[in-house]
Amino acid sequence: MRVDPEVGKGAAALTEARVRVHLKNGRTVSQDAHGARGYPERPASDDELDAKFLACATRVLPKDRAAQVLKRLRGFEELHDLLGFVDLLRA
Repeated sequence: MRVDPEVGKGAAALTEARVRVHLKNGRTVSQDAHGARGYPERPASDDELDAKFLACATRVLPKDRAAQVLKRLRGFEELHDLLGFVDLLRA
């Protein structure tokens, strides 16, 4: 991997990339990627956000507890027991 200062010039940080693959037969294929998922121009779906949240949260919480936190976050406006929610976050 190499940084090309020309790729993404004028775009939000970390949203642009150029992938180039050199094949064994000598061919090279290349594709530019514009706009990372999760930015306003390419919003992430709820499923993608859930997967990303769980991937991060399970680094510090057991999987079942991370899933409970996510469920409560998805219904945060209706949450009546904030202390119970905070307790779920404690490792």
